[in-house]
Amino acid sequence: MKQGDVTTQDEARILPGAVIAVITRDTTLASGPQGVVIGFTPSSIHFLCTMDGVFQEAGSWGFACREGSGDKSIRSNHLEVANQFQKNGTIAINMAQSAANFYFGDISSYNDDGFTINWVKVGSPTGILGVQFMAVK
Repeated sequence: MKQGDVTTQDEARILPGAVIAVITRDTTLASGPQGVVIGFTPSSIHFLCTMDGVFQEAGSWGFACREGSGDKSIRSNHLEVANQFQKNGTIAINMAQSAANFYFGDISSYNDDGFTINWVKVGSPTGILGVQFMAVK
């Protein structure tokens, strides 16, 4: 390096970065927002979701993008029909426990320090939803 070259330390605030973290949501809670603070406005968020207890075979993989493609997800429908998956083009988190019990999450806002998930409860789901995510700057 020579004098005047840009270093990673000098430009860290503008270089792409990512946060990998875990949040949880009790699926007995009513529909509503949940703020997630990560320290920056993400351009995209990748989700891997699982349930605890008897619903361990439920899973959801999702993606949310601030610009362009919006929210998308694929979920395991194994608890309804063995070895079946379902896609969704409008929500990022798509969990099913049965044909009548669901818990959905979409990104309702991108904020200066994170994002907000708008949760929607359908039926009477139970258990703790584990949401692992990677948010990209």
